[in-house]
Amino acid sequence: MLAASMTTVAEAQVSGENLPEPSVAAERLDAIFARQAGHAEFGRYLGGIGGIAIGGTGIGVGTWLMLDDSSWADRDLALFTGGLMIGLGTVALAGGIYNLTRPSFGSDRYERFRLALADGLSEREVGQFEGELRLEAERGHFARKMGVITGFANILGGAGIVIATAAATTNGDQETTGYVIGSVLGGLGLLHALKSIFWPSRGERVWRQYLEGDMPEARASVTVEVVPSVSPENAGVTLLGSF
Repeated sequence: MLAASMTTVAEAQVSGENLPEPSVAAERLDAIFARQAGHAEFGRYLGGIGGIAIGGTGIGVGTWLMLDDSSWADRDLALFTGGLMIGLGTVALAGGIYNLTRPSFGSDRYERFRLALADGLSEREVGQFEGELRLEAERGHFARKMGVITGFANILGGAGIVIATAAATTNGDQETTGYVIGSVLGGLGLLHALKSIFWPSRGERVWRQYLEGDMPEARASVTVEVVPSVSPENAGVTLLGSF
């Protein structure tokens, strides 16, 4: 069962599945890349706006801690915490701005595909885009193999902790802690191993959808606009999004 569950789509194709014709392939690739672009853009905007919000909050709170002498009794701790929050906030802010200013990989690939399609998609170009999907499927398959190994390693580690706890002379809270840590580690390892065995990766699922023609019914798209708003009482900006 393990071998059957871990068979890749590419391996299944070698055993009898065929790639679609170029005209059909173009339609399927367009649907897949459009959906991936929409999901990637949503994640990009969400990560960018979230990073800016978290970063701005961290910088603001950190600055307040460093400037307000009455905030904490331990002044050195307040300065250390404030400086740490400013540093982490700056990193989060920079990451958020970076996410908003660069295109996502999914959006960039969809743009490349649309340009190639407008110029008359050749069989070679179809093969190149198919190769990208197949490579993602193979990477996902390899990650699942590593997930199985990691999961069973955690199971063995958890069992070792439980056995060592049972053999030790400790009792009370220390013994309970040992059993809890070992059980949690082993349980998480079991769940991770089972997920890796029976649940295909996203790349494998997309490749299977491409081969079988199981395309999404609607294209996902994301657009975000920043609209300034000014009134006699206040001023600000509004984020408008469509999904």
